[in-house]
Amino acid sequence: MKRRDPNSTLQVYPHIYSQPYYELEAWMVTNPMDEENALRCFETEGVIPCNVRKSLVGVFPTKEDAIIRMEELCEDEGAHFPYFFLRQKPLCMTMPIGTYIKEWTFEHALLADESLVRNYAERDYPFSGRPKEMIRHSEGDIVVAVEADHAFWGVVGGLPPVCNGQEHGDWSDDRYLIWSALGHHHHIRAHHVLHPWSPVPSFITPLFEGIGRR
Repeated sequence: MKRRDPNSTLQVYPHIYSQPYYELEAWMVTNPMDEENALRCFETEGVIPCNVRKSLVGVFPTKEDAIIRMEELCEDEGAHFPYFFLRQKPLCMTMPIGTYIKEWTFEHALLADESLVRNYAERDYPFSGRPKEMIRHSEGDIVVAVEADHAFWGVVGGLPPVCNGQEHGDWSDDRYLIWSALGHHHHIRAHHVLHPWSPVPSFITPLFEGIGRR
């Protein structure tokens, strides 16, 4: 048997499969739910759907290409895209939908927030808390919360852990507590809690008064 030269080294040559690719998810404004139906959802389901929906998802070889496409969509006068999620994913492996190495949030095509830990291999990537300057919302704020393919109105009831030199679990602990109605709460990833793109409907604000504040 041929002996391996102990002085040789393994060389890794760069090629396309070692590079990441980028997935751009655009959310588009739709017709708002009328007050009567919104109140019915609030009372029966404990949530008021928000009039934005996931409109399209595109795949790009570079982050720059994805951002150019995002800016083109925002310049389209026939559509209104207030929110975008841009995900960096590895080309060398198949990953479930929504999984990423890194995810950025854009509001009106401007960078608003980002993930701090990749959302897989939890043991390898602990969450160390969110810097204070990256906590964009306060308790009692009315926000738009995005969970999977749905967006709804909510009020902030709890903040993500803050960086203090300790580990705070994994990516799933970087979340806000969001109340969608009294007795109905959700744990939403920090960078999926968004500022409303337009004035909050007048009938919604009274519904959340007193909910979310300690």
